[in-house]
Amino acid sequence: MNETIDLFNQCEKDSFSIVHIDIRSLSKNIFKLIDFVSQSGKQPDVTAVSETKHKQTHQISYNISLCGYNFVHADTDKNAGGVGLYIKNSIDFLVLSNLKLNIENCENIWIELQLNNRKFTIGVVYRHPTPNYDIFSDELFAIIDHLNNANYMHYICGDFNIYLLKYFSQMSVANYADTLQSLSCKVLLDKPTRLTGTSATLIDPFYTNDHTSEIISGISVYDLSDHLPIFIILKSTKPRKTFYGYKIRDMRAFKANDFVLDLQEHLSLKLNFDNSTFVNEHLKLLYKTFHEVLEIHAPLCNASEKKTVAKKTLVNIQNL
Repeated sequence: MNETIDLFNQCEKDSFSIVHIDIRSLSKNIFKLIDFVSQSGKQPDVTAVSETKHKQTHQISYNISLCGYNFVHADTDKNAGGVGLYIKNSIDFLVLSNLKLNIENCENIWIELQLNNRKFTIGVVYRHPTPNYDIFSDELFAIIDHLNNANYMHYICGDFNIYLLKYFSQMSVANYADTLQSLSCKVLLDKPTRLTGTSATLIDPFYTNDHTSEIISGISVYDLSDHLPIFIILKSTKPRKTFYGYKIRDMRAFKANDFVLDLQEHLSLKLNFDNSTFVNEHLKLLYKTFHEVLEIHAPLCNASEKKTVAKKTLVNIQNL
């Protein structure tokens, strides 16, 4: 916890932080939440909670409020689930009522806020553990695709009950993670966040399409529930300056036949097709080997901003 406090205390004025906690009953653990937030130095700008266990038939009582924060929530009709977002009073936000995973066994809520002329979308999701999550995945991917097309930076957290650490042992998890990556969505954590006496799992990560901000992500060791609090810190919400430098491949010594022969030799040594290996692993190895061999025959080099690719001697390798 001390390391987390230090990170928050080192935040700049224009930084932005989000914490997510699978709280396993908000009413029972509200005082632990208050204690956690109050110890965080520069308090989180947004605190997301999942598995609040607050039912739709209940009235929100004063004892789950957090001083200095507005609270929006999506409640559950079951004995588990429910989500909420605590947003600092100083931050203007809009609840995106039209953005929702319209499926059973899932609670979620999404907000939009603007900082330094940049629009951010934050979502928190709780997916009840069900054996088939294809419908959930399709709905989530559709929302991510929509946000990408609208050029919205998004940060999604929650308890998805999808065991990401089983990437290499479960094809469904591999497909899920690969599809996220294909949507330019990266997972910001790769360590277990839920610890029991017999297991260590990663089921409540952060997802984002933000590839330009400098982001610190981590796990806080704090006994709030059997899930550890996780956090991300954007070191600055100001738009980063565009870097106009680029690299191009030096094709002057490139010989297509030599490249093909060398590639075939490398692939024959590295690829060993058998029934025990996932296709995804072969594709990643193929991609990596191709670029390693290409780097030998046509290395990347720095190009001046004023120079264009048209001025280089290029060889079309699409027909290889």
